[in-house]
Amino acid sequence: MAHCNVFGSGGVGLITHNPPDHPLCGFKHFCSICGDRCKGKHFGVHCCLACNSFFRRTIGRDLSFTCENKNCMIDLDQRNKCQYCRYQRCLAMGMKREAVKNERQRLKESYQNELQLWQLKEIFQNKLERRQLKERDQNELERRQLKERDQNELERRQMQERYQNELERRQMQERYQNELERRQMQERYQNELERRKMQERYQNELERRQMQERYQNELERRKMQERYQNELERRQMQVRYQNELERQQMQERYQNELERQQMKDRTQNELESISSFHSGMPIEMILEAERRIDIRVERIENYENANTLFEEIQKQLVHLIEWAQQIPHFTSLPIEDQLLLLRKGWNELLLAGFSHRSVRYREEIVLRSGVTINRNTAEHVGFDTIIFDRVVTEVVPKMREIKIDKAALGCLRAIILYNPD
Repeated sequence: MAHCNVFGSGGVGLITHNPPDHPLCGFKHFCSICGDRCKGKHFGVHCCLACNSFFRRTIGRDLSFTCENKNCMIDLDQRNKCQYCRYQRCLAMGMKREAVKNERQRLKESYQNELQLWQLKEIFQNKLERRQLKERDQNELERRQLKERDQNELERRQMQERYQNELERRQMQERYQNELERRQMQERYQNELERRKMQERYQNELERRQMQERYQNELERRKMQERYQNELERRQMQVRYQNELERQQMQERYQNELERQQMKDRTQNELESISSFHSGMPIEMILEAERRIDIRVERIENYENANTLFEEIQKQLVHLIEWAQQIPHFTSLPIEDQLLLLRKGWNELLLAGFSHRSVRYREEIVLRSGVTINRNTAEHVGFDTIIFDRVVTEVVPKMREIKIDKAALGCLRAIILYNPD
């Protein structure tokens, strides 16, 4: 510690060796019991608050302690270890038991005085409240009397006003009744006049409608006669057209069967040629190219005009270039040769893809998955109807008949790519 205490039998001797900036240098006295800091006397001795509370609690509760040694060291660190020696040291240093009792007596008297003062204050408060309550009752009584007088005066005036209003109301009612009777007479006269006019108009309208119905019946009879004549002529034309159409269909089926057989022979020859060079042109790579380009196909709802169709064709051309780059040996060619092959065969390559997508449809071409155009739409946006008709009536039916799959389609498109002529 920064200070030391020397306790003797005759009192307390204090020797301090604290530096100037030590926290204990601000206190003039130290506890005579444990050496802790203190600022005044308690029970006749300079002691700290801890020892003060310990002595007051011991006397107030009449506590008794025991100790075997009866000579324990009492300082700031060990003052709580032995209560017997601490209490004996308090008595030895001069702390008085009577001071504790006197302090308790002073506290009791102070409490008694405080209690009497509170009782007097409560009595005064009750008297004040009773007086205020009495004044409030008196004021309330006067207020009610004044309110009753005002209410009576108000009722009298209201009765007078109601009488005056009733008188005026009856006068107004009489004037209103007279005016009402006058208007009713005028309205009856006006209604009678209008009724006669309406009757005349109704009679004229009835005659006009009868004339119109007779004219309408005559007109419908003539129209029915003309429609019957036109229907008769239309059916005669339809019979002639049906006969001509059946003759052309028979001729087209014969021509298509002949071309299908020729196409089948050419495809068989090409497939045999491809299979002979299978090691240089793997079908798996061609099939993978078809699948990749088919995955990238998007879905749109419809086409609004020719610009939309041309934009779609441009997207298909971009996909066509990506497809060609997946075909074996194509990227090994010079750029000029690649561009030349694509320029010569792009239209047939696109038509082959459109035709293969359209095998499940009738009289329609599928540009992309879920997007179809018929002949009317193609004609509306400026598409060549001759090419459209050939694709729908020749190419698509042949692919449908031979049931061409993606591998065969990829091989066919690869042949077109490398041999556009």
